[in-house]
Amino acid sequence: MSYGKCGQCGAIQATAVAVCDACGHTDIPMVIVLASTVSGRTVEVRTTMEMGSRNLSALADPDLRYCSPAQFRLERSLTRGGWVVYPSSQAANPTWLNGVEIPELGEVVHAGDSLSIKGKALMIKVCFS
Repeated sequence: MSYGKCGQCGAIQATAVAVCDACGHTDIPMVIVLASTVSGRTVEVRTTMEMGSRNLSALADPDLRYCSPAQFRLERSLTRGGWVVYPSSQAANPTWLNGVEIPELGEVVHAGDSLSIKGKALMIKVCFS
C-alpha cells in the first residue's frame, strides 16, 4: 500500500483513500466535462445527472441520433473515489467506456477516458475542471 499527504491538512494517509480522515477534504473534481471529439463542444456536469439526447444536445454531434433520452448516469461518488458512469437500462444502444460496455455497477472515469455508444458513435472525451 502506498501513502501520501492530504492536499488540505497534510495528514498522512493511504493514497487510495478518497476522503481525508483528518479533515474530510476530497480530491475528487467538482466538475466533469464531456467533450465531443467531432464538434469540440463541451457539456459540464456538477451533480449526479442522467445524461441523454436532450442534455447532450449542446455537443452538436451528428451521432446524437443514436443517443437515447436516458443514455447513462454520472455520479460524483466519495465511496468510489471519483466520478462514476452507470449504464441506463432505458438506452436503446449501450454506452461504452474505453471500448468496453459499462457494467451495471458502473465504472470510475478518469481524465482522458472515452465514452461512446457501442464504441462507434458519439465519441466523448472525459475531462475535469
